[in-house]
Amino acid sequence: MGYLTIFSVELERMQKFSEAEAKAWQRADYAEATMWLQLEREFTDNHLASWVPASCEQGVG
Repeated sequence: MGYLTIFSVELERMQKFSEAEAKAWQRADYAEATMWLQLEREFTDNHLASWVPASCEQGVG
């Protein structure tokens, strides 16, 4: 599985998290929205931030 495939899958997962967060805000469910926001932060810190910058510097492909 190449970097572009992994990157695509990771961004799709983040999109689902963001959509769920947005729906929670629309319902004024602040506890759920905050939970999704925290999950997005953790996902970014533990997954995206750990390998995306280095991959971009090296050239993805």
